[in-house]
Amino acid sequence: METIRLIEFGYSFLGSRSIARSVRERADDLLKAGTDVTLDFHGIEEITDSFANELLGKLLGDATLPVLDRIRFKNCSSSVKVTIQALLTEAVTPS
Repeated sequence: METIRLIEFGYSFLGSRSIARSVRERADDLLKAGTDVTLDFHGIEEITDSFANELLGKLLGDATLPVLDRIRFKNCSSSVKVTIQALLTEAVTPS
């Protein structure tokens, strides 16, 4: 299990798709190498929908990776939880 500390990528608010892409690429490399990932949101108060989509939506869209059972979320503020839960609900709800 490898921990990615999101505070290392910015400040208490994360909204940039480019930052999310950097985090996603790091997580993707670890997952493809067989390492489970913990996303540690300590110090992050809020993320935007576009940040969450760029980070998680694209990982979830890769059918070759069983992502949800290999990623853990840690130290999520209530705002971060709401954003992640909304994205995950949308991603796993059949259309």
